[in-house]
Amino acid sequence: PSEGFHGFGGVHGTTNKRGEKLYGDVVQENVGGTATLTGGLAVFPLLVTTGTDYSVAELGGAPTAEELPGGAERYLFPNGMNAAYYPQAQFVSSRGYGFLLNGTRRSRWRMANDRPDAWQVQVHGDKLDYTVFPARGRREAVRRLTAVGGRHRLPPRWSQGATLSRTVRVPPLPGAPAVETADSYRAKVEQDLAEISRYGLRVSAYAFEGWALLDDPAYVRSVIARLHSMGIRAVLYVRAYVSDDALATQPRGDFEEVKRLGLAATDAAGAPYEFGSNGGSPAVLLDFTNPATVAWWRGRLLSLIALGADGFMQDFGEQVQDGMLFANGSTGAAMHNRYPVLFNRVSRRILDRWHAKHPRRDQIWFFSRAGFSGRPGSAAYEMGTFPGDETADWEASSGLRSLAPDMLNRAVGGAFGYTTDIAGYIDAFTGPPNEELYSRWSEWAALTPYFRVHNAATSGVRMPWDLGEATLERWSRMAALHRRALPLIRSLWRKGRRTGMPPTRPLWLAAPEAPAFGRDQQWMLGADLLVAPVVAQGEVSRRVALPRGCWAYQPTGRRFRGPGAVTVPAPLGTLPYFSRCGTRPFKVRAGKRGRGT
Repeated sequence: PSEGFHGFGGVHGTTNKRGEKLYGDVVQENVGGTATLTGGLAVFPLLVTTGTDYSVAELGGAPTAEELPGGAERYLFPNGMNAAYYPQAQFVSSRGYGFLLNGTRRSRWRMANDRPDAWQVQVHGDKLDYTVFPARGRREAVRRLTAVGGRHRLPPRWSQGATLSRTVRVPPLPGAPAVETADSYRAKVEQDLAEISRYGLRVSAYAFEGWALLDDPAYVRSVIARLHSMGIRAVLYVRAYVSDDALATQPRGDFEEVKRLGLAATDAAGAPYEFGSNGGSPAVLLDFTNPATVAWWRGRLLSLIALGADGFMQDFGEQVQDGMLFANGSTGAAMHNRYPVLFNRVSRRILDRWHAKHPRRDQIWFFSRAGFSGRPGSAAYEMGTFPGDETADWEASSGLRSLAPDMLNRAVGGAFGYTTDIAGYIDAFTGPPNEELYSRWSEWAALTPYFRVHNAATSGVRMPWDLGEATLERWSRMAALHRRALPLIRSLWRKGRRTGMPPTRPLWLAAPEAPAFGRDQQWMLGADLLVAPVVAQGEVSRRVALPRGCWAYQPTGRRFRGPGAVTVPAPLGTLPYFSRCGTRPFKVRAGKRGRGT
């Protein structure tokens, strides 16, 4: 009998725009992919290494011409070998057990690849250490897995409100001249604050990644003070590697200082291990096994808190190379998946200690890109994750259709706090988002844990007001829907911390009786809400797989009975979602027995 494998991978999708298999690189990533659900079986195409600085024979050899479509290599789009950021060395079987690799070494998985009723895992090392969790069902398997790997902390409420991000515009091609200056970036920040006030937008947080480009701490402090006076929290940007690169997100001089002080991972000769970063600029990776590096990092975080920062976007963490050596004696091969766990844990401990000394301030929040769910898991140190710079398109590989499978796979692994980049960050191949994509992406995010605008790397950020009054109105309505849903999301999150059941739940876990089609593009929000956003260009209706029972289509109030398939109208600006008949969609019920909790 077929066996489904769920909650595996947590990365961008494993097919490209033509439906061809895509291949990851285990030097860069613990390979694994978002499931493609086919007839109830989650199929994971083979992802193997093509090698950089170690032999591919270590994990069974490179793919053959027969394995590769057309005999050519195709990497995860768009970021090639660096496309995956949150591998999960675990899965939940449809047969009701959980499987977990005990450790952080890179691994290779063949999930229903060689034959439909079998799976295989290999580990880069001299032993295979794993735990099987027998369970009475999938829910118990999820609970037992996440009890080991960890579950995201509940974040402060403000962090889950509508967030606007002012990124630094980057050159369209490596080596091209910078397109952003301190003056141009300052003007954009000022314009953002003016537009927020002009439209009376209910914005919870404002993230400005270019705080370092401004090179003016007094001005940064004044902007944060103005945000606070508007009731808006300030989010600043930090990252795991150091470079004077095109992103312009850290102070000039960091690169030379970190090398001079010996705070970076090294090569075999003891010199800082340099690698290419954005735009081809040299970069080094901070070595968090070195106490001096931890002290330097503590100084950076506390200096930003002193400016008034309420939280951080903690970026990158997947750059570990095999040839790197760390202060504790670890090699790059052993450190790759462990690094983001260490990175997140160091930051969390610094911020928790600060909060213990300043209990009147809200807990300092951060969300991260790189992570690892397994033993030891990093989910216990995080409050949120983002999938890493989606493309501004509709594609299943890394655009709008990649989001739901990624969010749901992470959720059953304990990473509850998924946040997307509304409208897509990578636009070099697609151009900036248009009104339709922007609106559909806003709809998608409305009933998820976070609601964050983060888009258009090369063409420049598109704020909700930049695409016209209609787009602004749609975004504002979805932001309002998100606010209405937050008490329920947070209640589900609190309970999930105890039970392992995530707020956003795949149908295979929450309603396995629902029809199998389209399961990867729907989810349950708790027990009584079903969400099925439009994720295809030009569509104005949505075919939905309903669970058992009576369901009210919220945009119109029409009722349907499941299990079964229904098609509902979904014009632009409409999010298809259903509530269980007789329930109030966002009412948080008191008591442990309330289904809403």
